[in-house]
Amino acid sequence: MKIIKKIMSILGITILSIFLIYNVYNLFCLKVLKKDLSSVFGYSLLQVVSGSMTPTIDIDDFVIINTQNKEYKENDIVTYYDRYNSFVTHRIVKIEDDKIYTKGDANASLDEPIEKEDIKGVYCFRIRKIGKIFKAFQNPVVAILTFILGCLICNLYAYSKENNITMTKQEEQEFAKYLLAKEKNTSQKKHFSLKYLLNNLKAKKNKKGKKKEKGD
Repeated sequence: MKIIKKIMSILGITILSIFLIYNVYNLFCLKVLKKDLSSVFGYSLLQVVSGSMTPTIDIDDFVIINTQNKEYKENDIVTYYDRYNSFVTHRIVKIEDDKIYTKGDANASLDEPIEKEDIKGVYCFRIRKIGKIFKAFQNPVVAILTFILGCLICNLYAYSKENNITMTKQEEQEFAKYLLAKEKNTSQKKHFSLKYLLNNLKAKKNKKGKKKEKGD
């Protein structure tokens, strides 16, 4: 049970740390470095806000894209910048010279043609339905409260680990001997008390018998 608690505690701290680090890093890249997209080792994380790629990709999924892949072919799912300066993740259905035509799997019509320079990355895989969690962590109040909670959990874990009393094998053996000796003494006392009680009752009975004989 203690092992399970430790694992759950470490897992919780790890998840909280990842959320916080991602949000801080993302904010730094977008606001300070003025980048369009934050990336780690050539990969970026984007939240899906529309159902145009359903059922391949759903709303509130997170998609991982490879920003270093510059080779595109038909049927690839790519993320690009549209003319409204928004990120769009759709499938390539046709390539004609320098023009690339994309379409959402759930859409009936093609998108406006784009060029290779507009594409920011190629879709790798998705993480299902965690968009709501990340959206909550983007709230400064939630982020601060989570950070405080994480610090408290870390301190409690460190305190419990520091004050955890453990015994060596020799100490365990000595403690076991002590318990056995105590149990033996207790059983002997109980036996002695029972024997004393029986003898006492027997003596009283004999005494009463003698008194009765004298009366007769």
